Amino acid sequence: MSVEAEMAFYQLLAVLLFYSLMGFYATRLTWALVPGMLFLIAIKVRLLFEGQMPDRVRTIAGWLLSTTSLLYVIYWVARPGPYS
Repeated sequence: MSVEAEMAFYQLLAVLLFYSLMGFYATRLTWALVPGMLFLIAIKVRLLFEGQMPDRVRTIAGWLLSTTSLLYVIYWVARPGPYS
């Protein structure tokens, strides 16, 4: 297991533990796991296409995935909730 995959696993474990102790709400628990799962998917995609894609395409794909993940987190943090 690579270092990145191990880090993502521990992040997912911490999120799962934290939210399960708060009480199981399917939507809250599911959407909290999405960033970690996206990270694991990115690792698998990188391993799958490593060496087969040109450097420019790989760089663009990395920036696109990073930007999408960051925008996702910003949206859910900044989104007004029912108690704000």
